[in-house]
Amino acid sequence: MFSVQPKIVEGLDLNELDDGMVVFSESTDTVHHLNHSAAVVLQFCDGTHDADAIAGFVAAAFGLTDPPLEATMGCLEALTRQGLVS
Repeated sequence: MFSVQPKIVEGLDLNELDDGMVVFSESTDTVHHLNHSAAVVLQFCDGTHDADAIAGFVAAAFGLTDPPLEATMGCLEALTRQGLVS
């Protein structure tokens, strides 16, 4: 579980697109294409929100009745593995 507040790593170039977001990491010379859900999750990784809060924001953004905590956790884990959040 993410009990900490994930934060976007420094040095990323974030570009919103119609179908999500493109993230360029200069330090690894890597480009990541995020879908809308992952882009919403990433945008709330500011170091002040935990996974529960981020799942709540995702629910509000997509009009869901219940926060998608499990999916949000999976997304946070993937973003961490990709070196986009710490």
